[in-house]
Amino acid sequence: MPAKAVISFDKLPLFVRNDNHLAEAIVGPDAELKQTWLASLPTLEAHGFPKKVGYGRYRPAVKEFYDRFCLFGTPPLPGTGAKFEDSESWTRPKRRGFKRPTDKR
Repeated sequence: MPAKAVISFDKLPLFVRNDNHLAEAIVGPDAELKQTWLASLPTLEAHGFPKKVGYGRYRPAVKEFYDRFCLFGTPPLPGTGAKFEDSESWTRPKRRGFKRPTDKR
């Protein structure tokens, strides 16, 4: 009997109704990993993971959520206390001792 094909994230519909399919596309076919991921959904949603709307979870928003994780750090999982860093609070560092050159012609 051939092995079951793993669900690819890019092959999921635009709105994913079944969180089990989403879990498999994100963490793979391992049942224990899928259950852990499904159990972490409330924590992930509290940190900005897309919630289900009328048709399901918007797949591009889920991808963007994980793209931010890869860019800004580890995903918050239950019991880790990790949180998203608020990019809105970032400020540009002030340059001390930097003077704009004068225009000498």
